[in-house]
Amino acid sequence: MIICDKKKPYTARSQSQAVYTPTDRPRLIARLQAVEYIKFHDVSLESIPPPFWSLLHQLEGVRELEIQQMSFKSPIHFFRYICTLPALEALSISRSSIVVAANDLAPLRPKVPFCIPFLDVGRLSPGIFQWFLRQDPAPPVHTFRINLGSASINALMLRDFVEAIGPSVQNLQVTLPSDIQSYNQSLPPLEFSSFTKIRSVSIEGYLRLGEAPESCQFEDLMRTIFTQIISPLFEKVSLNFSLHIDETILFFGFPTDVVLDLFRWGPLPETLGRKCDNLRCLHLALRGLPPYQQKSVEESLRNGPFAAFENRDILSLAFL
Repeated sequence: MIICDKKKPYTARSQSQAVYTPTDRPRLIARLQAVEYIKFHDVSLESIPPPFWSLLHQLEGVRELEIQQMSFKSPIHFFRYICTLPALEALSISRSSIVVAANDLAPLRPKVPFCIPFLDVGRLSPGIFQWFLRQDPAPPVHTFRINLGSASINALMLRDFVEAIGPSVQNLQVTLPSDIQSYNQSLPPLEFSSFTKIRSVSIEGYLRLGEAPESCQFEDLMRTIFTQIISPLFEKVSLNFSLHIDETILFFGFPTDVVLDLFRWGPLPETLGRKCDNLRCLHLALRGLPPYQQKSVEESLRNGPFAAFENRDILSLAFL
């Protein structure tokens, strides 16, 4: 079942729109007991009328909830609904803004332990992290997505949360901050050492070519991430970078492929080659490269910094 609606919020005494009420409610509820999956996508909770909420509360077979692209004005009601589901096994949250105090959620307890197949923490308040950690046991997270440049993230709370759920994470998705230098100087930096059972790491962001200080910061961050992650299950790395050329270099007309050829990727190839013996796939995608330069860049990457992965036949290149 997918719930998606952008209509005006429901008002109890609306004269312009009647609320739908099924004529045979018991029969409808009986037929919907087979629903095991509900997805809330880009819908205002205020637009869901009480009769429909009442119906959702009576669907006792729901095993998985997915929240995508949602903004909660008052999330207490929704979390109370979560805690009424007797068969809930999985809760996924992505691209959603949820701001709530931990004390408001403290009394709420799910009826059964659940897992989190996908969790995007980009716009979640510390109260959500605290609520997850207060569950016994804390729900395992399978795919964990984080934007290191998000200003809304509470660094201390996030660090505690990552330390707690890290061993359960199988897939890590990281968006690099636009200002890596500021991130590296922040206190405390995020630790990646708790991800001990990682199978794949995906990193996306900007690759700033021709900016020496920024290149050094990029190298430091890559070294930190891949040095701290120690997992015998680690088998895939995906790197997706948008190219950004320094304006001074653009002024003098240096071709992008020449500038990229001078970028040596720092310790990344060596670190991956040394630490990831079980690596089966290294996927590198680059955005912003003119089509006529792509062939020469591909040859340079395959024969240069990533030659070891090319020789093992595990290197995949794409130009977007």
